[in-house]
Amino acid sequence: LEPSMEFRCFVKSFTLVAACQRKCDTCYNYDDSDLNNIRERLATFYDSCLGHSISTDGDFVFDVYLDTRSTWLVRLNILGPP
Repeated sequence: LEPSMEFRCFVKSFTLVAACQRKCDTCYNYDDSDLNNIRERLATFYDSCLGHSISTDGDFVFDVYLDTRSTWLVRLNILGPP
């Protein structure tokens, strides 16, 4: 797996509001076309695979891995206190 293609995404009230790289101790450089592609793939994955299908109050975090052809859900957790 390529660590630069692992992302954590934050959803608030069923809206994808932010995404960041999973590996926080390394800075990965992406050019503008890479960033646009990543944003589009994350948003498309959220809209088509998660969206309102999660049984929560709408606040959650999910981790994904992007390979050349697919987006893989790695983990999903409720966002908020335990």
